[in-house]
Amino acid sequence: MWEKMLSEITDSINIEIINLLMEDGRMSDQLIANRIGISKTAVRNRRLHLQKTGMIRIVATLVLQNINFSYADLFIKFRADVSGEKKAAFIQECNDNENIYEITQYIGSYDLVLRLLHKNPFKLKEEADRILSQDGIVSESLILPAIRSNKAWGVKLPNNDLP
Repeated sequence: MWEKMLSEITDSINIEIINLLMEDGRMSDQLIANRIGISKTAVRNRRLHLQKTGMIRIVATLVLQNINFSYADLFIKFRADVSGEKKAAFIQECNDNENIYEITQYIGSYDLVLRLLHKNPFKLKEEADRILSQDGIVSESLILPAIRSNKAWGVKLPNNDLP
């Protein structure tokens, strides 16, 4: 998927391995070897190296729309007078929150985007309000409820309920 960008930092075999693992993170080294025409040992060594260097991490991802969970992006702008320590503590607290599944820092209009999830949309809103009320460090926020993801982590998602 990201062949052109990745080709500047790794070779085509590693890119093929990455693409196959993005297709199915549980794909065996043997199946990958068969698909790209190298030995199982070579695939294993390359996969382990990609994992060890942090270039890839194999994880499972919930497809929230398929389990009827509500999810939203919460954009946050910190007050200008907030110290780096307070920001770091806020982010650490967000890391520990099971209703937040992604935290991304930005440059621009907002400092952070928190991706929230909950099985109940009203509880999702309550959780967003609770996060925003902490420590008075937020100067501005915007919450955008999501209704569907068409692509996540580079993988196209089926949309069986398209109108």
